[in-house]
Amino acid sequence: MHRYKLVFTAIFILLFSAVINAQGRISLTWEVQKYDITATLPQNYSTERDLNVKAILNLKNIGKSASSTISLRLSEQATVSDVQVNGANADFAKSQEKIDGSRNLQKIVTRTSSVSPNQLITITVNYKLKVSSNSGLNSLSPVNSQFLPLSHWYPTPTSWYFPAGADFAPYKLKVNSANGKTVISTGTENADGFEQKLFSQPFFITGQWDKVSSAGVDVFVPKGMNANNAIAGELAAIALEAKTYTAGLLGKSFDSPIRIVGVSRGSGFAQGGTIFVDESVFMRQKLDSQTATNVIEGIVKVWFGNVIKVQDDGYGVIQEGLSRHIATEFVKRKYGEADAELEHLRQRTKYSAISTRDAPLNVVSPIDGYYFTATANKGAMIWKYLSNSFGDDFYKLIQTQMDDGELSLRELRNAFSTQKAYLDFMIDRITEMNLMIGLPQQKGNQTKAALRNMGEIDVDIDVVATLSNGKTLVSKTPIKASSFGEAVFDTPEKIVRVEVDADKIYP
Repeated sequence: MHRYKLVFTAIFILLFSAVINAQGRISLTWEVQKYDITATLPQNYSTERDLNVKAILNLKNIGKSASSTISLRLSEQATVSDVQVNGANADFAKSQEKIDGSRNLQKIVTRTSSVSPNQLITITVNYKLKVSSNSGLNSLSPVNSQFLPLSHWYPTPTSWYFPAGADFAPYKLKVNSANGKTVISTGTENADGFEQKLFSQPFFITGQWDKVSSAGVDVFVPKGMNANNAIAGELAAIALEAKTYTAGLLGKSFDSPIRIVGVSRGSGFAQGGTIFVDESVFMRQKLDSQTATNVIEGIVKVWFGNVIKVQDDGYGVIQEGLSRHIATEFVKRKYGEADAELEHLRQRTKYSAISTRDAPLNVVSPIDGYYFTATANKGAMIWKYLSNSFGDDFYKLIQTQMDDGELSLRELRNAFSTQKAYLDFMIDRITEMNLMIGLPQQKGNQTKAALRNMGEIDVDIDVVATLSNGKTLVSKTPIKASSFGEAVFDTPEKIVRVEVDADKIYP
C-alpha cells in the first residue's frame, strides 16, 4: 500500500513539470500575482451553453533560473481561441493532463522569450467554456449560474490538485449579461465588478436575493421564500463575533466584506469572506448548529489562505484542520463545553468513516475523495492536542510563523518540535493507533485497569473512571509504544466504567 502511494505521488508530481531542489522539495516556476477576468453569460440559455471568458494573468518567475515555457491548466470543456503574451499574439499547444481514472485537465502551453527569475509577464487567454450539465461546481441557467474554483473555469499555472497547494492571488472579476440577476463574488464591489486584494481563487454566483445587512455583514436571502429574517441577523452576528475572536487569537484581521449567501447548490463553500449556506436555513424557526459552525469556519479560513498565504506539503492540515479547531474553540466559548464536545464528536465520527483508507496527511490533496474529511477532522484533532500541550504559547507560536505573511506545515512542525514524534506519526503515517483497556479490577481501596498501546509512539493519556455514585476520577497514564501499562485509581468506591483517551486526542 505504501509503495503504491509513493509511485502515485511521483507520477503526480511529474504531471506538473515541477522541479525538485537539492532538499528534495518541489519548486514551482510560475506564481500568479493577480487575475483579471471578464466573464460573459449567455443571452439565451435555451440555445447557448457557453461562458465566454477573457482571463488576464500576471505571472512571476519564482524559479531559480530563466524560463521560456508557460503551462496553464483549464477545464477540458474550454475551447481556447487565442493566447497573448505581453499583449502580442502567441502560438500555443493543447494537451490532456490526466488527474485520475475519470478526470482530466486541459493544458495550454505557450513559449515566449526568456523570463528571468523575479521578472513579471502577462498572459491573456480568450476562450469559451461549455457547461454540458449543471452541478454544484458550475451551472448555467436563467435562474442562477455559478462557477466555483474546482470547476476549473479559469486558467492557472498550478493545478487545483497540486500536493503543495493551488494558486491563490488577488483578483478583479467582471461578469456581463447577468440579465438583471445579482452577481456575488468576494472582495469589494464597484461599477466594474469585484476586486479582492487578499489571496483568493476566482468564483462567482448569480441569482435573485433579498439583501439583509446587519452591522456591515450582507446576508443574501433567496427571493420568493417565506424567510425568517431573524436567522439572517443571527448569522451576521455570529460571523462578526467569529471575526473578532479569531483576530484576538492570531493578532491580524481583514477588511474584505463578509457575505453570507443562501444557495440551492454548493453550501459549505467559503472564500475570502463570502460563505454559502443552504437556502432552506432561512425557512427554519431556529438556526441549526451545523450552519452556525460552517459560517464560523468560513470566517476563520480567511486567515489561512486569504490573509496569509498557506502552501507546501500538507497545507490542508492548516487551511482545513486549524480552521476547524479554532472554530470549535469559538463554539466552546460562545455556546459552552457541551456544544463544543458535540462538534468534536461529529469530527471523530466523520473521520472514522474514512480512517482506514486515507493517505498520510502530508501527501493528500483535493484529488482524493476524502481530502476535506481527513484534513479538517484529523487535522483538528492534531491542533487540539497541541493546544492542550502548549497552553497559552500555542497561538503565540502560530502568530510568530505568520509574521512574514506566509505559513506552512513544515514551519509549524518546527515551531512545535518538542512534539516531533507525535507530529511525525500523525502527519507522515496512516492512522494506526489502537489503545485498549481491560475491565477494572478492584483490590481493597484501589482499582486497576490494564492498558495496551498497539501504536508505534509513546502516549500520555487520561483514563477516566466512572464510579457507582456517578462521579469520575482521572488517571494520567503513560504507555510506551507497542507496550502495556496500567491505570490506578485510589478509591474504595466501585468503578462501573473505564475509558481510555477520554478526550479522543488520538484518532
